[in-house]
Amino acid sequence: MQGKTILILLLVFIVLFAFIYIFEIKDGEKRIERERVENLVLNISLDNVTAYTIKTDNRVLSVRKKDNTWTIISPVETAGDSSVIVSNLESILDTKIERKISDDGNDPGQFGLENPRGEIAIQQSGNLESRLLIGNENPTGDFIFVKYSDKPGIYTVPKSLRTYVNKSLYDLRDKRVMHIRPLDVRKIRITSREKGEVVLAQDGDAWNIIEPVRIPAKSNDVMSFLNRLSNGRIKAFIDESPRDLKQYGLTDPFIRIELYSGAELAKSTFMIGDTIKDENAGYYAREESRLPVFTLENWTVNNLNKGAFDFQVSKDIDESRRDQ
Repeated sequence: MQGKTILILLLVFIVLFAFIYIFEIKDGEKRIERERVENLVLNISLDNVTAYTIKTDNRVLSVRKKDNTWTIISPVETAGDSSVIVSNLESILDTKIERKISDDGNDPGQFGLENPRGEIAIQQSGNLESRLLIGNENPTGDFIFVKYSDKPGIYTVPKSLRTYVNKSLYDLRDKRVMHIRPLDVRKIRITSREKGEVVLAQDGDAWNIIEPVRIPAKSNDVMSFLNRLSNGRIKAFIDESPRDLKQYGLTDPFIRIELYSGAELAKSTFMIGDTIKDENAGYYAREESRLPVFTLENWTVNNLNKGAFDFQVSKDIDESRRDQ
């Protein structure tokens, strides 16, 4: 009898728990998510976005997605940094409405919305577009006024939205020094005015110096060199379509790096030219496979200025030849 009572109580407990879970917990989660979505200033799914444009008083910056890769299409067409672009877009889409200021949108000028200080235009699959105009800060300076281009209402949202709209071309573009996969590289040729020429070749898991002498190389140092090229970042873009590389010292570079990758030994070339005249401003540089001339920090160049002595395991190369 006692066992039967325990079983009944257990069944009652299970039913009550199921009731609470279904009608309280799950419904509560759905309600919270519904309220969150309803409060978003732009109720758009990240996966549906195909392009977006952010405008301020003095510039227009547009990006487009193709095959999950983001490309900048304005003001120049160039590769984008997909992780940064997606992060910025997520921040825009996660922005919530603080409150509604006006239903009719009369006198938008007093909110800075007659001549907006910024604009976001988001394109979605199916040729849908949403445009949000950005105006002045509210009197407390904590929020900014916004309105939809096709609706009269005026709202306030957190001021951080302006930060996402003020991203520069440099912020969103691909800033990698060189577009390589370090593990695919099979051969390296470095020609330096200071340290001469060294050629390294991979043999299985090991690296060897094959010019100017044939001796083992420190594989960890070789991989560190390749990772610096792959992971290093450009300081600034100087000339998007250079007509004369000589003015940057890139026709007779200070350092020339040639990498040969894969079974077919596909060649990639990177050049470091003259120092910039401003003190401690770095060096001009360029990857041969893309147009722009850019600059690198001094410390980046110092870490890439390598000769045979820097890679060798033993000291068979006379130290007196280290700087030749």
